[in-house]
Amino acid sequence: MEMKQAPEGSGANFLRKLALVSVLAALGLLVFALTLFHLVPSQAYERLITTALKDKTGLVLESASISTVFPFGFELKEPRLRDADGKGIVRLDSFRADLMLRGILSGLRVDFSGTAGEGAAEGSVRFGLFRSSLEMESRDVDFSYVEALGSTGVAVDGTFDGRVSVKSAGGCPTGFARLEGAGLDRAEFRYKGIPLSFGGIEEAGLYADFRDCAVFLNGLWVEGDKASLRLQGSIRPSRPIESSQADLTLEIVPHGEFLQNNYLLAFIEAYRRSANYYSIPLRGTLGDLMPAP
Repeated sequence: MEMKQAPEGSGANFLRKLALVSVLAALGLLVFALTLFHLVPSQAYERLITTALKDKTGLVLESASISTVFPFGFELKEPRLRDADGKGIVRLDSFRADLMLRGILSGLRVDFSGTAGEGAAEGSVRFGLFRSSLEMESRDVDFSYVEALGSTGVAVDGTFDGRVSVKSAGGCPTGFARLEGAGLDRAEFRYKGIPLSFGGIEEAGLYADFRDCAVFLNGLWVEGDKASLRLQGSIRPSRPIESSQADLTLEIVPHGEFLQNNYLLAFIEAYRRSANYYSIPLRGTLGDLMPAP
């Protein structure tokens, strides 16, 4: 019996049709996902995000409004992070986060950006099966947007540039945070409600490393005309964040006339180590940090 041969090119035609059907199916699935994503009320996403953040970190996220943006993203107006006691940690004028579909088979990637006055921040978060990471850079952000500084008694008039890089492979995160002041004017430190002015500021910044399940402050410093301040030590994060144990040292070096005339120095006389050097150990939790004997 004679076998019939398939017409020449029929196999290629079948593959083209299969490819076309696959593309159309993928497009249909994408359109369906987009429609479904944007049909869900923004308030539902807001409850989901704020609940997840509070459960994982103990922090409270507030915003004036939240809305979905094309294709798979969110935009928040005037977002602010607070601790469980309502103390501000950081705020922005606007914040946007977008789920990136490219390379999704290897893990989730979320790109984000935010504005703070004339400044801006941007970066990405990656979530894999066995590891996650955060990369962020900021520029020209006013110090007033970092409200946690006010909780430590430090107020700086100026802006900063910074970079944060953190990675985790199932255990404690490792990485660093670097922040350097720019366009600095004046700074002030309050001790028990009494202001200590640094006068004109030459430089200010922060260097911190993440390792061994702790944050090591290599220095949060302010160098001014009247005095210099440096905060260093370690913080062991826990939930909620204000219960994190801290072992810090605050160093103050007054300069010139300030050394003889400022009444605040009388309140820290017990911590005087030399003619113009004061070292104050700070112990406790971030929510209840007190000078140690």
